[in-house]
Amino acid sequence: MIAFLSDFGHADPYVGIVKGVIHSIVNDTHVIDLTHEIEPGNIFQASFVLGISYKYFPKGTIFLCVVDPGVGSNRRGIVGAGGGYFFVGPDNGIFSHVSNELDLKFFEIKNKNLFLPEVSVTFHGRDVFGPVAAHLEKGVPLEDIGPGVEDITILNIPKPIKRGDSIQGEILYFDRFGNAITNIPLDLFDGSGKQDVKSLCVSVKGHKFPVVDCYESGKGKGVFGILGSHGFLELSVYLGSVRSKLEINRGDKVEVKSVECFRSVEF
Repeated sequence: MIAFLSDFGHADPYVGIVKGVIHSIVNDTHVIDLTHEIEPGNIFQASFVLGISYKYFPKGTIFLCVVDPGVGSNRRGIVGAGGGYFFVGPDNGIFSHVSNELDLKFFEIKNKNLFLPEVSVTFHGRDVFGPVAAHLEKGVPLEDIGPGVEDITILNIPKPIKRGDSIQGEILYFDRFGNAITNIPLDLFDGSGKQDVKSLCVSVKGHKFPVVDCYESGKGKGVFGILGSHGFLELSVYLGSVRSKLEINRGDKVEVKSVECFRSVEF
């Protein structure tokens, strides 16, 4: 199985072309679209999405990851292997989050016999990464792809800081609903994740909001915090976009405290 992540979108034929190349090399595989709606060139977003997604796929899955603003430059192509998974893409930091969780061994993509006969300077997803993923699925050994490498590009991933009764973190990602996903796991409070969330409040840009146990509980509360499906605190608005409500951005600081509080902003 090949899981395909990119910033190609669906308006152009790029995704379909890459799938066509893959099936021309190994026609009995399944190519699953993880997402093609990564913001153009947003490597951090791609790394985060890959990091929260890979573990829900069966072992043996090959992740084809093409968010590649440096295409055509001297940046390397790499394959990572570990934990029963494989990752194919550019060496630009896209594998930072999975590298934090898995003990990955990386190989530089050097074997041109695995590429398409003609390689463009703008579409390595079609000409290099897609074919390499297909050949991996077909059974090509990792050692045939190229030499092992250790010094891959790793992005700076902010870590939450616990100080007394508070956790300080920041916004990492916005989903299509406008929810703001932070780097704060609520189990930092007691180590189990079983703390009553109603005893917590979250603050951002000087505003304080309650933390609720489900979206329905946030109805009529304006902005609220919630423990999302990825295990991290999210800022949300019931049937709305917190990104639009608060005009917040990735990197904005967030704090969670184990104290009673009330919203300081009315909408």
